[in-house]
Amino acid sequence: MRALESDAVLEGIDRYADKHFLHIVNREKARLLERLVKKHKPELALETGTLVGYSAIWIARNLPASGRLVTIEVSKRRADEAVKNIAAAGLSGKVDVVVGDALDVMRKIHGRVDFVFFDVADYLACLEALEKNGCVGKGSIIVANNVKWFWGQLQGYIGHVRDSGKYKSSFHDFGFDGMEVSVRR
Repeated sequence: MRALESDAVLEGIDRYADKHFLHIVNREKARLLERLVKKHKPELALETGTLVGYSAIWIARNLPASGRLVTIEVSKRRADEAVKNIAAAGLSGKVDVVVGDALDVMRKIHGRVDFVFFDVADYLACLEALEKNGCVGKGSIIVANNVKWFWGQLQGYIGHVRDSGKYKSSFHDFGFDGMEVSVRR
């Protein structure tokens, strides 16, 4: 039943986003997230930039039964919309929506994080905060969205995941944009 509920909610968000020019990940990017979550089966996933919960639904519905997603949104209004969408998708029990600045939240997280999806915020500062707190261990998956659009602004992050020796990193090109997927060594 959960898949049917979430499919209907995702289709509704797609229509809403088209009508209101809301920048959500598209289906192609969402399917990459889905494949990664299904393959790696994270117990704890993090997301920055919840917006209305679209990518959170894609991630949460593919988590293992015991998996949880913590998604961070700076806008209280958008976070409230996300909570409603996540509930309508039947996923409230798997997702915690946190209102706040992503970097502030990342600095407070301790314990292993298996999957991270950066969709807004200072990716490098957030990742370094997680590394400093010992949250990113061998096999942790880090996904950065909008890498092609913000290529110039993300050079520090790209250099870190590609050249630090800590990650095996690959770029996924979607034509108009791209995502960087990095696995902690």
